[in-house]
Amino acid sequence: MGIENNKVRVRFAPSPTGEPHIGNLRTALFNYLYARKTGGIFVLRIDDTDLSRTAPGAEQAVFESLRWLGLEWDEGPEAFEGGEATGALGPYRQSERLSVYKKYLDLLLEQGAAYFCFCREEELELERQIAIKSGKPYRYSGKCRNLSEDQKKYMLERGGGCSVRLKVMPGSLKFRDKIRGEMNASANDIGDFIIRRSDQIPTYNFTCVIDDHLMEMSMVIRAEDHLYNTFTQLLLYRALGFEPPEFAHLSLILGADRKPLSKREQASSIRFFQEKGYLSEALVNYLALLGFSHPDAKEFLKKDELVRSFKLERVSKSAAVFDLARLDWLNRKHIRDLSGAELISRSADFLKAAGAETGGLDADWLARAADSVKDNISRLYELPQWLKIYLEAPAPDALKESLAGIAPAKEILEKFLAQMENLKPGQTPDQSLFEPLVKSCNKKEVYMAVRYALTARKEGPELVPLIDILGREEVLKRVQAAMG
Repeated sequence: MGIENNKVRVRFAPSPTGEPHIGNLRTALFNYLYARKTGGIFVLRIDDTDLSRTAPGAEQAVFESLRWLGLEWDEGPEAFEGGEATGALGPYRQSERLSVYKKYLDLLLEQGAAYFCFCREEELELERQIAIKSGKPYRYSGKCRNLSEDQKKYMLERGGGCSVRLKVMPGSLKFRDKIRGEMNASANDIGDFIIRRSDQIPTYNFTCVIDDHLMEMSMVIRAEDHLYNTFTQLLLYRALGFEPPEFAHLSLILGADRKPLSKREQASSIRFFQEKGYLSEALVNYLALLGFSHPDAKEFLKKDELVRSFKLERVSKSAAVFDLARLDWLNRKHIRDLSGAELISRSADFLKAAGAETGGLDADWLARAADSVKDNISRLYELPQWLKIYLEAPAPDALKESLAGIAPAKEILEKFLAQMENLKPGQTPDQSLFEPLVKSCNKKEVYMAVRYALTARKEGPELVPLIDILGREEVLKRVQAAMG
């Protein structure tokens, strides 16, 4: 098929049933990191055979989320940059592969490894209830397993639909999970399971095995809730004569209540993080730390460093707790790593929503202003409020209130005004502006009085850069206004 036999191949295979959530995206990230670390291939596949649960727009939301996070796939139903499908082993949507599944389904039926099941749902439900009352785990009774050819022919001709079940042989099942170690189960506990429903649609476990084999997956990295599915899938690998890939199951992500993070929780949706002003690189950094630890215990990690340091051996099998405060801390660090110009660009939607008029301003001046306030910002939506320091002079009432608590405020501002008037137009201010003031007044009061006069705020950018960016004339005007 033109694929190198020794090439690592992993996949992210979401079902398009809604917006991608944190659990999905961490799985995508860990597959991406493993592929990039090993020089392998990262495949995006859409597992959409369950048409009743497929949500409009969900597939596109998967594409957009991965693109926003910068998780570039190598093969998929469309290219990372958009446009036609990419890769030699598609189609990469399961709904376009039904003829492929039928081929293997017919093969299993011909070989006697699978059989038609004509049981109605009410019969199966009765079996389940009997098992529950007896305190035993439910497994199908196998009543259709040994029907004669005449009985099968009659039932098929009668119509009404039927499912197909795999004929499970007794025995032990085991595999070595790359994260969890040796895993064991008994085929006796599984029973004959459905591989094609009565609506003619093959089941997840069946399609997953076929696709992972034909798309030559060498490793399947997925969430812990698929752990039991692995044993079911191993039975299919055995029946089809396929060599199974390796498996690695990621721990669940818990919410603050220590319960599995629900898809319905607001903070589990990618849209939540975009709308709240988180940087994509901060979210990537945080998602990686939900189960992975850097060998040097570093927490602030860019994507290239995550790739270099990633090893499945360093992925924990313990559940990770989602903590917005920790994400905020990382987001602050990633914001500080941006240039002022990039910060303005990344905050464009928030500036527009806040009505901040920046279009006619000098781009370099605006970038300097953004750079001076970025240490005060945890999320992008906060930038417009901090830029107001430069874009709007303080309101008179705010000035009066803020300066009221500084007794020598008038004296300080008079001296500061004299210092500013001595500056020549275009001269860059420096710390010497404050030297005469701090000799005769309390240093803390000096700095607070000047800051209040210029911004009416207790916190903000350092004073010398603030004065430089505002400019001599604007500083003079604001100090004079503050003095009344």
